[in-house]
Amino acid sequence: MRFKFLLILFFLLISCVKEEFHKDKFDASLNLTPGLAIPVGYSHLEIEKYLRDSSITELHISEDGFMTLFYSSDVFSDSMGNFLSFSPVSISTFSLNNSGATIDLQISGSSADLFDTILIPVTLDQSVVRIDSILLLGGSLNMDLNQTGLNGTITFGFPGVQRQGTPYMITRNIADPDFTQDLAGYSIIPEQNATGNHFLRCVLSIHLQSPSGPVNNGSVIFSVQTDISSISIETLYGDFSGLIIDIPPFHLSPQIFNEFIDGHCYFADPEIKVIINNSCGIPVGISFSQFEVTDNDGNQISVTGDGVPTITDPKIIRYPLLNEEGLTISDSLVLNRSNSNITDVLAVNPTNVDITTKAGIVSSANAVSTFIRYDSEVDITASLKLPLYGKAEFLVLLDTIIFDYLSTTLPVPEEIERLIVQVNITNSFPVTLLPQVYLLDENRVLLDSLFNGTEKIEGASDTNGDGEADPHLQDPIYIDLPRKKIDALSVTHYLITKGELTTTGYPSTDVKFYSTSYLDYIIGLIAQLQINTGGR
Repeated sequence: MRFKFLLILFFLLISCVKEEFHKDKFDASLNLTPGLAIPVGYSHLEIEKYLRDSSITELHISEDGFMTLFYSSDVFSDSMGNFLSFSPVSISTFSLNNSGATIDLQISGSSADLFDTILIPVTLDQSVVRIDSILLLGGSLNMDLNQTGLNGTITFGFPGVQRQGTPYMITRNIADPDFTQDLAGYSIIPEQNATGNHFLRCVLSIHLQSPSGPVNNGSVIFSVQTDISSISIETLYGDFSGLIIDIPPFHLSPQIFNEFIDGHCYFADPEIKVIINNSCGIPVGISFSQFEVTDNDGNQISVTGDGVPTITDPKIIRYPLLNEEGLTISDSLVLNRSNSNITDVLAVNPTNVDITTKAGIVSSANAVSTFIRYDSEVDITASLKLPLYGKAEFLVLLDTIIFDYLSTTLPVPEEIERLIVQVNITNSFPVTLLPQVYLLDENRVLLDSLFNGTEKIEGASDTNGDGEADPHLQDPIYIDLPRKKIDALSVTHYLITKGELTTTGYPSTDVKFYSTSYLDYIIGLIAQLQINTGGR
């Protein structure tokens, strides 16, 4: 409710705003003889223009013209794929002759079949994650086998490396066993041991032919170097419980309260809304570890209530299910007067609303598999909604106007016997204003004030029961300026406008502000001139 415009424009009589002047509303009966009636200006003022011109807020207007201010903040936006990284694998293993006898195939046509298993560790840097499967955008599997004196074939089988459900298997000649496989489009489906560690099983099927050996019992048949590298994850499926998402603290600055020098403004139906857009298929719990406002004295007041999520009772945001992979799901957290003390907290007219958020991934129901894609994003924004509905008491508002007496059509003060300001006002704003204007010289030294303190712009009220204030045409205001103020006006360089504002029906009534509300004012000056009795 940027009420400053009422003061600024009310006192534009000094600035000589030249618009349409309604002479029928200018009281000619006050014409002084000899005199000079000067129409200063007419203006039709609407609040919407001034709120839209303001840089402090975003203004929304409903179909019926009711206005709402919004203050917003970008809280968090990140790709959840940045939270996941696959640790490269590089292990050396040996296949031993555990047959109990020496392997020595020297007779032509002789053969032997051996089997062995290599367990390849699969780990993420985020060790708390249970891996059910990993769909890969890219990666490389490399096997390097060294042996001497053997002939035959070796088959590498990976039941946990699959493409479209088919496990990867390759057979190589023992004389040239090494291979590298591009893993793009494959899924890694690791096994998990009793300690929670994940691993891939590589089953080796070895067919030895003559001549081979000898390999003594207990000796190394061959050594194997296994490397899995350059892994790029498309989708990771599993249980991510315990993974923490770091969200930086954020704040909302309701700058409208900075417009008030004193007094009290009470919004009847404020709302803080946190909006989450989530394409990450995991249940995330959001809580506020700090949620408070700071008043003009630096005091901090906590926001509490059933609607405020806590660490022990977080807000679980909606997320896409497995059959909704690739979709973005929207959710929100709303705090209002029904589930929090936000109305009373904002009544201190705070300069900041400070929020520190914790976000952690919680267990899914029945430990079902959830997912994170490489392009999964969580985007969080927050807004403070202030419908222009409430009440205010004795808000003191100030502004400065530069004034140049020489630019007016007034004669020099010595030729003015009497000067009267006449103001006709129609007000449909639900506020009463007690105006004052201070006259300052070029050094900003106070010279005088324009009004005597009894003037009042009456506020409008709802007279027909439609919920909107109806225009109030008040009696004209006449200000008969004494000589001291006429003289001070001629050396004035600055005008400091001040007003005390109170909403209509305060404190029992909350009022609403509409874009259709207006203030019409017509201003004239009536000057009685000095009679020149000289001989010329």
